[in-house]
Parts: sequence; C-alpha cells; structure tokens
Amino acid sequence: MPDCQTVLLIEDNPGDARLIREMLGDESQLLFRLECVERLSHGLEYLSKQSTGLVLLDLSLPDSFGVETFLKVFAHSPKVPIIVLTGNDDQTIALLAVKTGAQDYLIKGKLDRELLLRSMQYSIERKRYQEQLEFHANYDALTRLPNRNLLHDRLRQSVFAQRFVRSIGVVFLDIDHFKFVNDSLGHNTGDKLLQCVAERLTEAVRDGDTVARLGGDEFILILNDQPGEEIIYRAMQRIIGKVAEPIQVDGHELMVTCSAGISLYPQDGPDVETLLKHADTAMYRAKANGRNNFQFYTVEMNQHVNERLQTENSLRRALERREFEL
Repeated sequence: MPDCQTVLLIEDNPGDARLIREMLGDESQLLFRLECVERLSHGLEYLSKQSTGLVLLDLSLPDSFGVETFLKVFAHSPKVPIIVLTGNDDQTIALLAVKTGAQDYLIKGKLDRELLLRSMQYSIERKRYQEQLEFHANYDALTRLPNRNLLHDRLRQSVFAQRFVRSIGVVFLDIDHFKFVNDSLGHNTGDKLLQCVAERLTEAVRDGDTVARLGGDEFILILNDQPGEEIIYRAMQRIIGKVAEPIQVDGHELMVTCSAGISLYPQDGPDVETLLKHADTAMYRAKANGRNNFQFYTVEMNQHVNERLQTENSLRRALERREFEL
C-alpha cells in the first residue's frame, strides 16, 4: 500500500492500546499512522474533522457498549472501514457487527502483529472494492451521473418523502441530432459532448435536484419541491438555453440543442414508471414541434399516441390481409 493511512483506535484500555501501538511500530509506520482516543464521542469528533483510512473499534467503551457502538460509528462515517475489537466472550456481537457493515473483527486475546496488519490491509482494500461495485451499480461510467437504477430510487424518495403536496417535475431530455455528431465526428467526440451536456445540466439545476443519464443521449432531471408550473417553465427555459450555448469539443465548436418533455407529480402519475412514460411522451411532442423546445405532458398527448399506435397496428394487419387497393 503506497499511501500512509491514518488509523483511528477507539479503545479505553491503556494496555490494549499500548499493545496495538507496539504491533504497528517499526516499518509498519510507513503504512499506518495510529491515533488513539478513549471514548466514542471523542472518536466521532475526530472522524468529523480528520480524514481517516480505518477505524479499530472496541465495542465496550465508557460512553457506549455492544453493537450499538459499531452502529453509531458506521452511521457517522459509512465510507470508513471498521474493524471491531472484541474479547473472547463477545464473538456473537462481533459477528453481528460484521453482518451489518464491519469489515472484520479481531479477538484481543488472540491478536498478533501479522494478523493485525493483514486484517487492516484487507479491510481497506475490501471497502474500496465495495465502493467501486456500488458506484458501477448506481452511476453512469461516462458522465458519473446517477444511472437508471439510482434514478428510480431518487424519484421514489422524492415522491414518498413529501410532507406537503408540491409538484415534482420529471424531465425527459434528449439531445437533438446527436446521431449526426457521432456519425460525422466519431464516438469519442460524441462521448465528450455528452460529458459537457451532463456538466451543464448539473450546473443548471439546484443542489436538491437530480440529473441522471439513462443511456445514449437521454437524460432525466428530477426537479423537486416545485411550487407551480410557472417556476418549472422558467427553470426549463434556463436549462434549454444553457445546453444551446456553443460547446468546444476536440477543436470543433458545436451548436447543439435539446428537446424535453415534462410530467408532474402527482397530477400526471402516481408512480415512477408512469411519470417517466408521460415525460417521454411529452419529449416526443417537443421533437415533433421542431426540436429545441420543451412540452408539458397532457392527457391529449396520450390519446394521440394511442390513436397513432392503433392506426399503425391496423395498417400492418391490413397489409398482411391484402386489404389495400390501388
């Protein structure tokens, strides 16, 4: 491990703390720098102020006891790997801590230098690997925006977390003529354009809103806690205008526009799938209206789509049945 990691030991027994410090002496100091506190409250305070690579945690402290000790540290700093230190009689509690998020547990009476170092290195690497898996499961690799999976979770949270009924705007946004950019300038330039658009969309919304990428040139925006359509209308004017500003990519000045459709919770749908479907329908209406604009979903749009689908199906069946006459 090339970097020296700060290790926080939360342990109230001076003898156990001294033993661990001795185990991490000599050449292991190039890998780990040990900091010690005796109370959970002091440990949480340290974690709030200092970057920490690992926590060695005694479950029996003057101000906290048992698995609750671990849960408090885990809730405070979920990204910091934690190794639980336990006595011979507390292995059941230690196993419970591992099941709920601890990376490992060590029995104090059976602890030696080699075991401690191996457990610390393993725990840091394992936590890093878990974070990578979690990132790839929830974020788009190209733009680093939330992907479809995380988008659905965010939208569900937005819907269920409402204490007062205020509109949530769900925006389905598509870059106009993106295929032309890919075909004429190449996929590498197209990818860079997507990254630029993702950055602009993120800058154009508020901190509590969400910008996600579904794939291709399709983006979803969740505009939370909106007092009315007029506010969303002005926000969309700003967003559409921001995307349309000239973009420099690989020496090319690109002028791109986007089309967007908007559905509103709760009036346009009670659930995630319905809201996304209706926003998609509205986006296609924006495309049909000449692109570089946005449309709010209406019931009439759905009726029009259903009528068109019915007509297409009827024409297909008529062709199969040879019902056309010249």
